Amino acid sequence: AEKGRGAQVAETTKHDQWWCEEHGIPEKECSMCSAKAAAACKKNSDWCDKHERALSQCFICNPGRKEFYAAKYRAKTGKEPPPIEEFDKK
Repeated sequence: AEKGRGAQVAETTKHDQWWCEEHGIPEKECSMCSAKAAAACKKNSDWCDKHERALSQCFICNPGRKEFYAAKYRAKTGKEPPPIEEFDKK
């Protein structure tokens, strides 16, 4: 189910901004939206097979990584990051 999700997001969402609002990660680093980013993560053994995303971006297995990326957003924009549907809108 998760595997097909990235393709669905890519079809319905513009990916021309700095921030991937769906996943809470800078767009060019988002392993869930970018096949290039996913391939690089897999090549570097940074992959969570269970959740089909980079392990360094898996907020399920590594909840602290969510704050790591939120801090990047705050540093760049001076604002809080937008909520991540998968985690914040339950």
